[in-house]
Amino acid sequence: MSYKKALRNFALKLSLLMLILNVLCVFSGGDREIFSDGFESGDFSAWTGKNGSPSIVTSPVHHGSYAAQADAAYEYVYKTFSGQTTVYVRFYFRLSALIQFEMFYIYAGSTGIGMLNILSNGNIRYRYKHGTTDQYLPSWNGYAANLQTNTWYCIEIKHTISGTNGEIQIWLNGNSIASVSGKDTDNYGNINQILIGRYYGSGTCAVIFDCLAVADTYIGPEAAEQKFGIALTSEDYYESSANYGAVIIDGKEYQLPNVAYLSWGTHNVAFTPAESHRFLRWEGVNINIGDKNAQSTTIIVNGNGSLKAVYVELQATIYRITVNSTQHQKYRLTYPVTYEFAIPSNSFGLSAYKRNGSNREWTKLTEKTSNEVFNGVEYVRFNYTEDIAYISVAFPSESDDIYIKITNNSGVIQPIRFLRISKYYDNRRMAVYAIMDDYVGYPEDLPIIDLFQEKNVWITLGIITQYVLNWSDLQNEVNEGFVECASHSRTHPSPPYGDYDSEIGGSKADILNNLTLPEIYDGSVWAWIEPGGGSDQTVRQKLYAYDYLIARRTDPADYDYVAWVESEQLFQRVGAFPADSKNAEQLNTVFDSCYQNKGIYGIYFHSNNVYLGELEAHLDHIKNKTDVWYVGFGALYAYRYLATVADIYIVPSSENNAPIISSFEAPNIAYANKYFLLNATINDADGIANFVNATVEISNNIILKWDNATDIFSVYYDPNSYCILDVSGCLREQLNSTAYKLSWKIKLYWTYPEGYVSVASANTKVYDLAGDYGSKSKNNLFYFEDDLIVYSAKVDDNRINPSQTITFSGTLFYQGTTTPPEDTSGITAKIKLNNVLKGLTTTIGMDGNFSIDVNGESDIGRFSYVIFASTDEDAVQNQNVDVIVDRIAIVSGGVTKATLVLGETATVWFRAVYEYDGSPFTDANGSLYTNEFQMHWSQVNMRWEHMYQADVVGSVIFAVSEVYDTSQGLTAINDAAGTQTITVWSAPFIVISNSTVTELTFDSTIPAIRFTVTGPDGTMGSTNVTISKELIQEIDGLQIYIDGNSIDYIVTYNNYYWFVNFIYSHSTHKVLIILKHANTNLTVTYSTKIATLCIATLCIAILIAACRKVRKNTRR
Repeated sequence: MSYKKALRNFALKLSLLMLILNVLCVFSGGDREIFSDGFESGDFSAWTGKNGSPSIVTSPVHHGSYAAQADAAYEYVYKTFSGQTTVYVRFYFRLSALIQFEMFYIYAGSTGIGMLNILSNGNIRYRYKHGTTDQYLPSWNGYAANLQTNTWYCIEIKHTISGTNGEIQIWLNGNSIASVSGKDTDNYGNINQILIGRYYGSGTCAVIFDCLAVADTYIGPEAAEQKFGIALTSEDYYESSANYGAVIIDGKEYQLPNVAYLSWGTHNVAFTPAESHRFLRWEGVNINIGDKNAQSTTIIVNGNGSLKAVYVELQATIYRITVNSTQHQKYRLTYPVTYEFAIPSNSFGLSAYKRNGSNREWTKLTEKTSNEVFNGVEYVRFNYTEDIAYISVAFPSESDDIYIKITNNSGVIQPIRFLRISKYYDNRRMAVYAIMDDYVGYPEDLPIIDLFQEKNVWITLGIITQYVLNWSDLQNEVNEGFVECASHSRTHPSPPYGDYDSEIGGSKADILNNLTLPEIYDGSVWAWIEPGGGSDQTVRQKLYAYDYLIARRTDPADYDYVAWVESEQLFQRVGAFPADSKNAEQLNTVFDSCYQNKGIYGIYFHSNNVYLGELEAHLDHIKNKTDVWYVGFGALYAYRYLATVADIYIVPSSENNAPIISSFEAPNIAYANKYFLLNATINDADGIANFVNATVEISNNIILKWDNATDIFSVYYDPNSYCILDVSGCLREQLNSTAYKLSWKIKLYWTYPEGYVSVASANTKVYDLAGDYGSKSKNNLFYFEDDLIVYSAKVDDNRINPSQTITFSGTLFYQGTTTPPEDTSGITAKIKLNNVLKGLTTTIGMDGNFSIDVNGESDIGRFSYVIFASTDEDAVQNQNVDVIVDRIAIVSGGVTKATLVLGETATVWFRAVYEYDGSPFTDANGSLYTNEFQMHWSQVNMRWEHMYQADVVGSVIFAVSEVYDTSQGLTAINDAAGTQTITVWSAPFIVISNSTVTELTFDSTIPAIRFTVTGPDGTMGSTNVTISKELIQEIDGLQIYIDGNSIDYIVTYNNYYWFVNFIYSHSTHKVLIILKHANTNLTVTYSTKIATLCIATLCIAILIAACRKVRKNTRR
C-alpha cells in the first residue's frame, strides 16, 4: 500500500471513528441486564426450556420481527439464571380473550414465590409468599386494570428477597399500581427462574408476549420508535481502498461512509459494489448478520453498531480460499465444497488446479461431466455453455488455504471471477440423505447397508455405541463405501441424561476409537441422532462442546436447510420423513415433491420396521441421478456450515512465493505491567521488499501489526485495552535478504487473564505485494503472570498506646520471584483489620517497597492486620502483622495517714500494671510520677511510694501524673485508683481567760480543743474563746465540758467570729470544747519548682494570749 493510500485510509478511519463515537454518545444507556429476549432469533433457543407447544409468531409483535404465543394451559417457556436477591422483570403481553389464568411465575429454587394472575374481569393480582403463606397484592380482587383484548400492555414486577424487608412492586405501562414492603420473603432461597406463558387456567385465549427483560434495577417500558446508529463502511480485502460502492437498507441507498439510524429489529441489507469490484462478505460489530457471505441478507439491530462490506477485484488469474483457522480445527471441514467461477467466453479444453497453502506444488483436478454420477470427491466440471467452472475441493488438515487456477490447453493461466458457493454439491438440483436409527449390528442391519451400497446411495448409521456387537463388521461396511457414521448415544437415554458427557462425547469417542473413517470425514462425527427424538438445553450445550454441527429429531420433516443458531453455535434441530412401515409409492411421492421443489429429501427408519423390498424399490426410483446429491446427513451440514456460516474468504491471488512466518520468540514468563519483546521472524523468497505488513494475534483478541512501508509497529486490535506498546522500543531487524525479525515491545496490563498465551493463526499473517500471505500459530508461547505477593511486612511499633499512629511497611514481588513490579501503576497496597480497610497507598517504590500510616485501635487488645496489594485482583500471598494496644493501668492507691499536722509525714502509694496482660509495672519497666515527683519502687510492699511531709495547712491531693515506660514505650495511663488526699490541720482559735491556761492542744481528728485552767480557790474564772467562722460555721453543735461535766456557755458573734464565754469556780480544771461542725474544705495555692498544684488547706491563725493575773490594789 502506498503512503498516500495509507494516509487516506487513516483519515477515513479516524473520521469514521469520531462519527461512531458521536453516535454512541447519543444512543448510549441500558440496564444491568440478567436476561433478555425479544424472540428475534425466531425460536426459544435463549430459554432454558419449554412445556407444551408455545410458538413464535410474526404478527402481532410489539417490537422487531417476532413475538411468542401460548394458546393453551401449560404452554410456557422458562429461564434459569444464577440466584438473585432482587429482580425486575419487564415484558409486554396482549390477550385475545379475557379469561382467568396464571401468566407469569418467579421461582426460588423449585418453589413459585411470585405469580401474576389475569382475572376474567380484566383485573390483575400478584400472589407472593410471606413466610410460607400466600398473600395477594394489592388484594384478592386484584387491581382494576380494565384490561382490553388485542391491546399491548407493559408489566414490570420487582421482587426482593429479605427476611424482614421483602419488597414487591408492580408497574403497568410505567405506572406503579401496587407495592408492599416489610415482608418475610426469604424462606426458599434466592430468585433463580422465571416462567411465562399460560400455566394454569381453562378457556380459549391466545397470550402473546414480547420484549422480556430481567435486570437488577428498574427497566421501564420500551422507548417508542427508538433508533440506533449503525456506522456503514466498505473496504477492500487488502485494505488498499475503502468506502467504494453503496449499502442499501430496506430499499434506501447509503453512500459510504455513512450512518443509518435504524429501529430495533430485522432489516434487509444489500451491497452494490463499485465497478471492477466484487462483494466478498459482511462484517459487523454489535449486529447480527443473517448470511455474512450473501450480498443480500438480513441484519438484526438491537443497539448501536457498525456494518462493513468487504470487496475484492473482479478478476484474477489465481484465487485463494481461506477458512478461519479456529473453525477449521474444530470441525475439520474435509468434505469438498463447490465453488463457482466465471471463465472466459468461448473457452474449451480448460484444466483446473489446486494448491494447498502449505504445498507449493499444483495438483490437477480430475474433470467430471454432467453425465457422470459422483459425490463427495474433489473435481472440476466445466459448463462451457454458461461459462462456469464448478470446482469442488476440500481443505486439507494442515492448511487453512486453498489456491485455485485454471489454464487453457496451452498451459496459459486464464482470468477467472469467483461467483458463489453452490447451495448443493456440484450445483445439484436437490440433496438426499437416509438415516438408519439404532444401529448395533443386528443381522437385519447389514443387508440394508449392502442395499444402499449397491444402489450408490449414502446411508447414515445412528450408532448406539455401547451395544455394538462387532466393530470389525462395521469397519468392513465403512470400507466398502457409502456409509457415514453418526452418534446415537451410548445407551439410548431420554433427557435428562444421567451422564451427558458420556452419552454425547463418549459415543463420539467410541466411533473414532473403534473405526477408521473415510478421508472426507477425517476423524469427524458431525451428526447427532437424538435418542427418541428428545433434547434439552444441556444436550445442545454438549453438542457444541464435542464439535457436532447438527442434530436430527424425528418428524415433522424439514425439506430445506435449517437455520444456524448463533447463540448455540449449532444448526437448528432437523426433522426427517419417517420411512418405517412405508411402501415404495409413499416414499417416491415425497421424493418427487422434493425433487420438484429443489429441496432436501431426508428419511429415517429402523431396520426391524422397514420393508426391505419396498425400500429397494424406492432406492431404484431415486438412485444414480446426475442432478441429485447423495450425501451423508452430517456431511450435508458440514457443507452448509462452510458455505454459509464459517468465516471464509475467496480472494484474488498470484503465482508469486507466498511469505511465511517461520518462528516466534518471547520470554518463558511475561509479568503484568512489565515490558518484554514478542518476536516474529518472517520470510519471503521474493525478497524483503515484497513484504506489505504482518499481524500477530495472541490470546484474548490482541492483534499486533507492523507495516513495511512505514516501519510502524502498532496495536491493531485490543478491545479490552489489555496491551500497551512502546513504539520506540519496537525493532525491525534484517536477518538476510529475505527475512526480518520483528520485535514488538509490549506489556500486558493487570486485567489480562493469567495463564498460557498462544498465537492464533486466524489473524497471524504476513502479506506480500501480490496479496498472498502466510500464517502460523504457536501454542503456549509464554506464560502470563499477573499475581503479586506481599513478600514481607512489618510495623514500626508493635506495642502501642490507644489510637497511636503506626507505620506499616512491606515489599511486593511477582509470584514465585524476588522481582518487584517494573511499573507500579495500577497497584494499591492496603491494610485491613477484620476485613475493614484501615489504610492504603498507591505509592510503590521501584524496589517494591511501600509504607502506610494507620491510626491504631482505641481498645486494649491484640490486633492482627492483613497487609496485601490489589490490581484487578488481590495478591495471592499476604502478610499478617500483630499489634498490641496497651497502657499503664493504676489499679490501686492510698496513703498511710490521711490527716496530718504541720511537720508530720505520711506515705502516698500506687500499684500499676500493663492493662493488656496484667503484668506488674515495676522499676524494671520504668518510673512512675505523682504530682511531678518521681516515686520509688518498694520491693517489700510491691508498690510505688512517695514520702510526704506536711508543710502547708489544708488538703493535699495526690495523683499519678506521668509514666516513663522504658520497656514498651507506653505513655497512656488508665487511672482506676483515682486521687489520694492528705489533710493538714492547725488551731484557728483564740483563748483569753482570767485563769492560767496550760496544756492547750487542738485535736484535728475529733476535732476538739483541750486546755487546763487554774486559779485561786474561792474566786470565779472566766474564759472567752474566739473561733473563726471558717472553722465552724454553725455553733449550735458546740459542747463544752469541765472535768467531764457539760456546762452552759454564752455565744455572741459577728460576721467573722463566734465569741464563746463560760464561767466556773477557780481551782484546776480540764476543759474540753468539741466542735461538731468544723469546716475542712478551705483551700490555698502554693507553688513548687515543677508545677502549681491546688491543695485543700485551711488558713488558720493561732493566737494565744497569756493572761496576766491582775491583782487588786488594796490599801494597807
